[in-house]
Amino acid sequence: MTTVRAARATPDELWKAVTRDEVEIVARDYLIPRGMDDRTYEVWAAGAMRESQSAAAQQAWLALGREARLTADGARVIWVSRWSPAGGRLQAGDVIRSWSLGDRTGVYLTSGQFERELRAAFFRAGGGLRPARLELDVRREDRAVRVQVQLKAADLSSWPFLGLALAAENLRTDPPLPLTFPPGDIGGPSGGLMLALQIIDDFTPGDLTGGRIVAGSGTIGPDGVIGPVGGIELKLRAAAGVGAEVFLVPSGDFEQAQAAVERLGLSLICVPVSDLTEAWKKLEGASLTSERRAAYNGPDLGRRVAAAGRVLIC
Repeated sequence: MTTVRAARATPDELWKAVTRDEVEIVARDYLIPRGMDDRTYEVWAAGAMRESQSAAAQQAWLALGREARLTADGARVIWVSRWSPAGGRLQAGDVIRSWSLGDRTGVYLTSGQFERELRAAFFRAGGGLRPARLELDVRREDRAVRVQVQLKAADLSSWPFLGLALAAENLRTDPPLPLTFPPGDIGGPSGGLMLALQIIDDFTPGDLTGGRIVAGSGTIGPDGVIGPVGGIELKLRAAAGVGAEVFLVPSGDFEQAQAAVERLGLSLICVPVSDLTEAWKKLEGASLTSERRAAYNGPDLGRRVAAAGRVLIC
């Protein structure tokens, strides 16, 4: 699993950014939405990681031919941008229980699933040619509130989505799965793909990688779709630096990743994947992994995490 570590720029770190390729300097607003403080961002990122872990577990379990579904008590509002169409209507601490737009209704499970379903409902309702009314059933403290928000097409491209930082409330699998994730300081949703593949590897005979070091990055949703990620070039550099031979990348990021591999001269096979089943099949393909098989790659084996470099926030 590859990750990017963000830190505030210091004179020492700025010098590293000038002299080392794995460190980049970016404006603070590139990583943390304008108006959000650092602590709120950390809470949001931690929530995204929990979503990623739960979705990875559920999707891996389904891929293994077993039953599992994701369920949650809604989406907790962590932060609302003052420029959001929901500004003044939603507030931190609200829990969105369900939503409706046009003839579509839904509930929140993960951020990626919420964005895809809401976009589809918006364009189905009016094709983006006119505003659409989003209705939200909200729990605010101990009372139910109905919130209406007028959405324009431009609102769907804002970051964060709709100007809202959300995290699933009590996200869980049903039935509960025999899986636990050790606590850590990595936040964000982009580890989902690799977490799901690790679970599949733990619960199937042999070594899914065929003895190779396989790296990758990608979000995963309750539908198994692998979504895009950020910091792809930093992650590629780090993966190559620890000897990875294969890098699994979301299909939407493949062109950018392949161009970076060629430009940087990295010895990586860059493999696009659109869902978990495709990723599993490609890993098992003779072109990616050898026929060397271990007796059993049990869940007690150690994990390797490739730290993908640093982003300095200015």
